[in-house]
Amino acid sequence: MIEQQKQQRMSLADFTLQYEQQPFELIDGEVIPMTPMKYKHNLIQKRIFLKFVDYETSTGMGEAFSEMPFVLKDTSDWL
Repeated sequence: MIEQQKQQRMSLADFTLQYEQQPFELIDGEVIPMTPMKYKHNLIQKRIFLKFVDYETSTGMGEAFSEMPFVLKDTSDWL
């Protein structure tokens, strides 16, 4: 389990490695563990995701992913 730490900085590589062990969000330097999805939330996510896949397939535009980490990045490798 990820221990919450205040004002943490980590490299993108460290973020990715830690996220694979336990999904979390890094908000203003604070690690916030993500809770697992419940059935209804997962069902809604699946339906929306499949619509995106249909659009991707029919138009050849973009790529659809159900969930993955992303980084709002400026010029550095630090989050």
